[in-house]
Amino acid sequence: MRDFTVLGNKVTDLTTAELLAEVQSIIERDDSEVILNTNVHGINLAQRMPWLKEFRNGARIIHCDGAGIALGARLLGHRMGPRVCINDFIWDLARQCREHGWSIFLLGAAPDVVNRAAGSLKAREPDIRIAGVHHGYFAKDGPESDRVVEAINRAQPNILLVGFGMPVQERWVRDNAARLDVNVTMVVGGFFDRLSGTVPWTPRWMTDNGLEWVYLSLRRPRRFFDRYLVGNPRFVLSVLLERAAIAVGSRPDEPPAQGSRG
Repeated sequence: MRDFTVLGNKVTDLTTAELLAEVQSIIERDDSEVILNTNVHGINLAQRMPWLKEFRNGARIIHCDGAGIALGARLLGHRMGPRVCINDFIWDLARQCREHGWSIFLLGAAPDVVNRAAGSLKAREPDIRIAGVHHGYFAKDGPESDRVVEAINRAQPNILLVGFGMPVQERWVRDNAARLDVNVTMVVGGFFDRLSGTVPWTPRWMTDNGLEWVYLSLRRPRRFFDRYLVGNPRFVLSVLLERAAIAVGSRPDEPPAQGSRG
């Protein structure tokens, strides 16, 4: 597991097995930690939102969630493995929860969606402990948010999955992580839509070839046009400019990449 940066944004290169081992270690130590993910959309947002870049760069683990990051890393001379995405490891995580007796809390999406998402986990792993579910349609600060934090703390889940979409989920986690009685908090974007069956899973051959963005853009163009058809070229251009700056010895300011930790 090692860290490097893309456009000044930290990326942790690790395998799914390493990520799940980290989750187990955090829970067994009875520690509390936020695990984030990164993709092209997240980096584009972070370039415009300094608070988001600071928060993400401060996380110990921020795993690669998209093929675009792998491309950008290669263009900048970094070697990294395949993406590590909740879409791919959810059933391994669910099995791990069942085997160790860990509980999980789902936060986000519409009420019917998040309930169906929890039902999908129970259908696959009947003995998994669902500590609770709560929809994402509440004010993200003030008394309403405080009540959600209190409900989570009463449930005392080992794992909290937060799915509000970027950057709302990151801001809420940043503002509330210190108050949450949770071992592992992970942000999952719109994953509950897939887990619930509301949105079809992307065909495996497309995800394996880095084409999930094409599938999503075709299915939901109004939501994803700017994110992918505008955001992806913007990201690649920025990476190429950084690569050129590195070549002439004037690399843009960025936090130093950390070396291997294991």
